[in-house]
Amino acid sequence: MNNFEFSTDALGVKGAFYDKDITIYVEGEDDPIFWTEILKLVDKSAYIEDVGGCNELDKYITKIIEENAEFYVATDRDHRDFESTDHLDCEKILFTYGHSIENTMYKCNSINNIIIKYSKKVEIDLVDEIQEILNVFEANVHDLLVYDITSKRFGKGIKVFGDSCHRFLKNRNSTELCLTKINVFIESIKEKFTEEEIAETRKLIDENPKQRWFLIKGHFITLLVINIIKKYVRQHRQKEITLGLDDVYSHTIDSMKNNYRDVDVIHLIKETDKIYYA
Repeated sequence: MNNFEFSTDALGVKGAFYDKDITIYVEGEDDPIFWTEILKLVDKSAYIEDVGGCNELDKYITKIIEENAEFYVATDRDHRDFESTDHLDCEKILFTYGHSIENTMYKCNSINNIIIKYSKKVEIDLVDEIQEILNVFEANVHDLLVYDITSKRFGKGIKVFGDSCHRFLKNRNSTELCLTKINVFIESIKEKFTEEEIAETRKLIDENPKQRWFLIKGHFITLLVINIIKKYVRQHRQKEITLGLDDVYSHTIDSMKNNYRDVDVIHLIKETDKIYYA
């Protein structure tokens, strides 16, 4: 049964059927465990249900804004830092710090731990090397980021990042972006944007205090993480491994507990202050 066959009041008390005082709705199947892990950090709990997509979740947000619905929504921040919206301050909507949950899940120490598991070598410490790869990636992706945010801000409807960075990598196993591929792509869409739009977005990004890593679409960076892991396992074990999206998710979903002092996790913990138990 589709949730919107339920009344707004019924949606608010749905958690009671699962012996939970609070009900939180999220976008997709990856989100319930992520937000459960955040709630564990503050010793809170809730019934969390995914609604099957961002368009469906928007309907729940509308119910909160227009009807003061008695439930919560937890959602990716996306590019809301660069849009005119007052939803960020809404007491019943919890937002990630970065664009997506992946920006918080993919930490250098967590990636290093996965490499240790697959390499079967406990002495490996590649955190600094991994951080350097991420720093270079972050710098080289900047122009794509500008166009991605501009497309969203001005309703261009152009998918700049997409769901994977594979088309912009030097090759399918690479951990480096190809600047030539990026420039060719930008030239192919450039005429859809005005110089003023691009300049305005660049200024907003420059003024944003967040590390650029947190502004990149989460799905876009997943293949990078997979390739980093495969690269170092290959070096240290001389073996190719199979590693999929679900594997990376499973290995990094609880990374917040080891990074609770990081700015993004601190933000998520503060977001849970919005949850009020009547």
